[in-house]
Amino acid sequence: MVLGSEVIVPKPNRKHLSTGLVVALATIYVVTSTWNTKKNIFPYLLILLSLTLFCLVAFARLSGGNWQPNASRYYPFAALILVGIAMLLVDAKGDMQRRSSLLLFTVILISFVQSYYNEWKISPHRYTYSKNAHVNLCAEIKKGLAFYGNLQYTDTKTLKAVFCTIDDVKFAQIKSVPILKEFGPTQTTRSSPFNVQPDGSSALWIRTENCENSCVLVFADLDIPVTANPEGTLVTAIIPRKLFDTPGDKTVFIKNKNSEKISEVANFKVL
Repeated sequence: MVLGSEVIVPKPNRKHLSTGLVVALATIYVVTSTWNTKKNIFPYLLILLSLTLFCLVAFARLSGGNWQPNASRYYPFAALILVGIAMLLVDAKGDMQRRSSLLLFTVILISFVQSYYNEWKISPHRYTYSKNAHVNLCAEIKKGLAFYGNLQYTDTKTLKAVFCTIDDVKFAQIKSVPILKEFGPTQTTRSSPFNVQPDGSSALWIRTENCENSCVLVFADLDIPVTANPEGTLVTAIIPRKLFDTPGDKTVFIKNKNSEKISEVANFKVL
């Protein structure tokens, strides 16, 4: 699930691809260098099973439109490789076999650590996106729920019945309505810049509620992108000069892009 109408698909990380390639090549080398039909083939079966499971997972994810062929939650499958390599390490006769088996064992452990470290770094962001997507679902807001915006096969009513309690629905309905508390500046003279930024543009700040990542400022009937703090309590927007070139009251309010609900309407005065 993603939030917003535009989806940016990240490219696979080259470091991860390189690690996977090293593991694959090292596994092939260890298997070919230690292969002996007279020995116990159980370690090789464990390695084959683990690699097969990884290939099936990767095929299913890529076929389903996922940009990443694997994820750390599937790493327990790699434990089978570790067990198989450990068994080969115990049975290894020569120094070369021991070194290659130990090297592969170490490489796989390093890839474990690398993957789970990356998961730990992105977990706060993933939690935020999941939390906001849950709010959208409970508020029956379809935007931001399906990858690439495709909802034709998504039964949102069933999902809501399963994942949303009565309290969740009440909370989501409150969160879907932005609140405009105050803003500034509240006036300027015709064509006079206000709250001037380093690049010479004019900016407006607005104290709000419920504007974490899905709001726009509507100024004089024009939607203007905003920058919000993580709590969604303060947003800022750059106001084009053409909007205050003529005198009069300019309407100002916040709109939730997903729910299309708006805050109370205020006025910005151009004298």
